[in-house]
Amino acid sequence: MRELLLGLLVILDPGHRGSNLGATGVLPGIHEKRLTLQLARGLARRLQGAGVQVELTRRDDAFVTIRERVRRVNTAGRGS
Repeated sequence: MRELLLGLLVILDPGHRGSNLGATGVLPGIHEKRLTLQLARGLARRLQGAGVQVELTRRDDAFVTIRERVRRVNTAGRGS
């Protein structure tokens, strides 16, 4: 199975960022933007461990415009 994943490129776009909190959880301080980023980071680690190349459109809480996210997807894996 691992051989099938080698060389694959997966791009994760962990939604909401910056001042856009997304949905608010039942517990105080839980916001969609934090959960999506945490999940994307965890998934990226697991995929990388299986030999998959992974790019995230954001790695922190910085705001990234749609245009920039599209640019990052289109240039992913090209070293840009």
